[in-house]
Amino acid sequence: MKQVQAASDEVQKMVVDKHVMQKTGFLYIFTNNETAQDVDFVT
Repeated sequence: MKQVQAASDEVQKMVVDKHVMQKTGFLYIFTNNETAQDVDFVT
């Protein structure tokens, strides 16, 4: 799990270093807002 900083009105990048998958299959990535504040998730 990775959490962004609590600054509002600021674009924050979530970057993870490259990772080589050892098997074929699917990678699922979920984004979740657990606050009362509205957020935008941009890919």
